[in-house]
Order: sequence, then C-alpha cells, then structure tokens
Amino acid sequence: MPDPEVFKTASVRVAAGDQDQVYGSIEEVPPQVRQKMEQALSGPHAETIVIADERTREAFQAPAGQRSRRVRWWLLAVLLASLAVLLRWIWTR
Repeated sequence: MPDPEVFKTASVRVAAGDQDQVYGSIEEVPPQVRQKMEQALSGPHAETIVIADERTREAFQAPAGQRSRRVRWWLLAVLLASLAVLLRWIWTR
C-alpha cells in the first residue's frame, strides 16, 4: 500500500492590539511590519516564538472573551512565577 502524501505548511501570525493577520511566509509580511517584528524579536524581552500545531491554532481562535480571560490567566501565572523566582533569589542571597 503506498504511503499517504504528506503536506507541510507554515504560516506567520502577527497579532498586535486588535489586529491579527496571518501570512503564508515571512516574505509575505509587509516590510514595515517585518521591520517591527525583527526589532521586537531581537530586543532584550524576546524569548518565545510559538510554533503552533492544529490544536494550538484552534485554541487561539477561541472567541475574544475567552481569549482575553486566557491571556489574563497566563499573565497572572507568569507574574506569580516571576515573583517566586525573585523572592527565592532575595532569600538565598
């Protein structure tokens, strides 16, 4: 039995504020947006790039209310984790 065909796809999702755009490749991203993206990715606060599979993509396409609640929970979790690291660093000095 022949192997099924495998298709690999990629996309670049740029979300800022209320705007959310999906491009087929980095080359399709407009020059001004690409420049801002490169600056942000090379900045001191850049650490994570999300490479999404289908389940992750579906999760990000949740209704705006659910998405904003999810973002708030993630921000709270990151804040608490950062606070725990800071307190541990202070106490072990």
